Amino acid sequence: NAVREVAFIDPRVAEYQTLIDGLDLGIEVMLVLDPSADGLGQMANALRSRSDVLALHMFSHGGCDA
Repeated sequence: NAVREVAFIDPRVAEYQTLIDGLDLGIEVMLVLDPSADGLGQMANALRSRSDVLALHMFSHGGCDA
């Protein structure tokens, strides 16, 4: 079966492994690994050659200065 959903997760999210554990089994997880680089650019590069993705889920941290 082709992957239909991809979740991008910022590893700076508190307890991100718990978040991963709660995702449906059919969702492919990709961590945005380089916090000093452009997150959208990292996601675009990861999806560049993909045509099987129907849904994206993005989990990141937020705050007053974000």
